Amino acid sequence: MTGPVSLHRAAPADIETIMEIERQPEFEHLVGRSARSIHEELVADPGHAYLLGLGDDGAVRGIAILRGIGDPMGGIYLKRIAIRDPGQGFGSAMLAAVIDWAFSLGDVNRFHLDHFTTNSRAHRAYEKCGLRQEGVLREAYRLPEGGFADLAVMAILRSEWESRKGN
Repeated sequence: MTGPVSLHRAAPADIETIMEIERQPEFEHLVGRSARSIHEELVADPGHAYLLGLGDDGAVRGIAILRGIGDPMGGIYLKRIAIRDPGQGFGSAMLAAVIDWAFSLGDVNRFHLDHFTTNSRAHRAYEKCGLRQEGVLREAYRLPEGGFADLAVMAILRSEWESRKGN
């Protein structure tokens, strides 16, 4: 069962928690991960937003990394979302909150992401939040063991988001 989700901007002190969540077993083939130095660079970059998803108990239950804050083309890219305990509904609730947060920035027209085509749980959560698949990037992600994975591209436009919200 999932209660309300609150989002907070992450700070450099939160990088350990971010890395802990994205490094859970099997996540490398679901959400990817970044080196500490990359997180340190991007958490301070105004073009990125690192968001912590807090449950109703105040505990960090998920993370989201957005790229393209301030993009003159009006697009925001969800680089990564990872949930501490997947399969309990928090991921869908957090994603909906992240999408709302992104469109609240005002000049955003498109929220998009890509995901491993093998991650059907994520795909269902993205569809539940109104994103539509636009295509597949074939062998676009190099896996740690050297192979390649296909990525599905999904997006929601401001007009679609507003229709879902009843605006």
